[in-house]
Amino acid sequence: MFKKIAIKTGVLTTVFILAVIVSSYVTNRGNTDMSADMGGATLPRISFMTEGYEVNSLPGYKSDMTLTSMRDTLTPVTNNQLDMNIAKYDNQIQKVYWQVYTLNGKNVFRREPLKMFRIQ
Repeated sequence: MFKKIAIKTGVLTTVFILAVIVSSYVTNRGNTDMSADMGGATLPRISFMTEGYEVNSLPGYKSDMTLTSMRDTLTPVTNNQLDMNIAKYDNQIQKVYWQVYTLNGKNVFRREPLKMFRIQ
């Protein structure tokens, strides 16, 4: 009885191992490394400094973003001053402006250009 169970277990284990090896060979046959270098970033990225910490890193977008998709990017402002970092990559930054919206994103309270900014 024990010998019969040991033989069945051995046969099933061997079949399982062979099936894994064969399926791995069939699945990976002819697949070459298809990864490609994506290159560097092309759109600017901004972030803000709050109490010495860099917060709310925001990438540039090629199309308009809805306000609801960007709602989680609240930045604390102290003394009516906001320190902003701009990673411009190979872009020329010509103007920067800020906007304050209502929570539903339908009304703009204020929109003004930055009067003074320095890009490092």
